[in-house]
Amino acid sequence: MRMLWMICFIAVISVGTSLMFPQKACAALPPRSTENLKSEADYIVIGTVISVCKSEVKTELGSDYHYTALIQIESLESEFPLMPPILPDGTIPTPSSSEPKAGSQIKVQYWKVGQRPHGWTGPQGQNSNLETETKVRLFIKKDSKGSFHLLQPNGWQLISE
Repeated sequence: MRMLWMICFIAVISVGTSLMFPQKACAALPPRSTENLKSEADYIVIGTVISVCKSEVKTELGSDYHYTALIQIESLESEFPLMPPILPDGTIPTPSSSEPKAGSQIKVQYWKVGQRPHGWTGPQGQNSNLETETKVRLFIKKDSKGSFHLLQPNGWQLISE
């Protein structure tokens, strides 16, 4: 009988502790389907990775790794951009010189999680890194400053030749 009371006491303490100190858990993003990547991308680029630069950036919870990849564009699977902005007069702007086009090079940014506290969960950035001299399909978003970013968490695909 005493053992039963002890088990009940431990169970009450365990439940009470978890209610008093809840932990926020944000799960990592699951990989996107190719259809989802295509629908969310501003551009779909086929090209070769020329170089990849990496830097570690301190964050509130540890650090992240920021990457900038230089891509030699072979072709585009999408026109400028997939969802072009419509100007107030109803026209669609023509591509600027900063838009991706076959034969040009662009810089594409992405990130991966670096150091985090034990037990941390949350967004992780890209699932895997781009490697130099590989041919890839990139699913890219252009931000308000004109920078290109891979969609997360799997914004690129290896193209085997």
